[in-house]
Amino acid sequence: MAKQITQITIFVASPSDVAAERTVLDEVVTELNATLGDHFDLQLRLLKWENDVRPGFGEDAQDVINNQIGDDYDIFIGIMCSKFGTPTKRAGSGTEEEFQRAYSRWEANKDLEIMFYFKSELPPFEQVDPDQLAIVGAFRKHISDSGGAYSAFTTTDDFVRKVKLHISSAVGEWRKKNACNQPANELRVTPQSTILIEDLPYNPLANLEAVETEDDEAGIVDLVDDITTSLHEAGVIMNRMTESTGVLGNNFNKRAFEVTKLHESGASRTRGFRRIINQSADDIDIFIRHMRVDIPEFYRCHNSAIDGTSRMLMLASTVYHANPKAASDMSRVLTSYRDSISGALDSAKAFQASFIDFPSITTKFNRAKRNAIAVLEDVVVQLTMVISQLDEAMLLLGDVDF
Repeated sequence: MAKQITQITIFVASPSDVAAERTVLDEVVTELNATLGDHFDLQLRLLKWENDVRPGFGEDAQDVINNQIGDDYDIFIGIMCSKFGTPTKRAGSGTEEEFQRAYSRWEANKDLEIMFYFKSELPPFEQVDPDQLAIVGAFRKHISDSGGAYSAFTTTDDFVRKVKLHISSAVGEWRKKNACNQPANELRVTPQSTILIEDLPYNPLANLEAVETEDDEAGIVDLVDDITTSLHEAGVIMNRMTESTGVLGNNFNKRAFEVTKLHESGASRTRGFRRIINQSADDIDIFIRHMRVDIPEFYRCHNSAIDGTSRMLMLASTVYHANPKAASDMSRVLTSYRDSISGALDSAKAFQASFIDFPSITTKFNRAKRNAIAVLEDVVVQLTMVISQLDEAMLLLGDVDF
């Protein structure tokens, strides 16, 4: 018996300087399809000109892309960084033209999701064209003035977490609109394209056997438990990082006291002072070794929580009889977690500023100081990114009618 799968098509538009983000979208779609195909009879298809356009002729290259891609997609994803792109005969760039076509369709019947992303972390100065950057800024403002809400990201990994949340939310909303009033086992035929797979001989026990071979599906309560566990682990690691910072601060106070005693003793100040300062450098090195372990572990736990939130957003349908208390608990846990991260971010910035104010003293201390400023910058970047992702997740969860 043929199995009917509903296909949701995603089209991505961007200039050439966000190639990494275009590439990881393939991985995001593959990962989401692993859940969608097995449990929801849905499949995401990623549409990109480099994969889906054959050689041809038109008014220009963009016209060839327009004619072959068409407008038959459900989600438009636009990405920009510092480049606006090459002008076409109809627009300032191919990306702008693709956005204009999508926006015109959205204005006409609102049957399209438009998601635009701007990368805030620019390439090296010498690789940035100021004129192109200014046009990107004007285009970003145009999107806002047109009623659009875009998402900013810093790194490719940050983009992955956010776009996964957004696609999951869009799929959850689509499922709620198209399937929430149907029994869970009823075949759903929608305006989106459908494909037939597994054209096999009739099996009178096909439904039972198909269910028995599927992986167990996590429900809302399971996901809340998993997310809460990941956030707890991230909190434990964050506390450990805070303790390491406190130990280093106490050691600094101890070294300062030793310097004072050295002055009071009248001993050889130069040699004694160098010894104390180099001990401070050793203290910093221990702090950095701890951070080398804790920062990646913290972000791994955080990513696990964000991925769980993405899966939770896909379950936003009354078909699954979602538990309102579980959803409420999740929002409360995320809010508490965000507050703690915000406090840690302020502390990391203040601690980094204190290092910057230290004078250059010895070669060993200068090296340790430089490394400490760098690792604290890593902490600041990670925590800033985490807060941004949490804000996106909390906003999306707030919009879901669990």
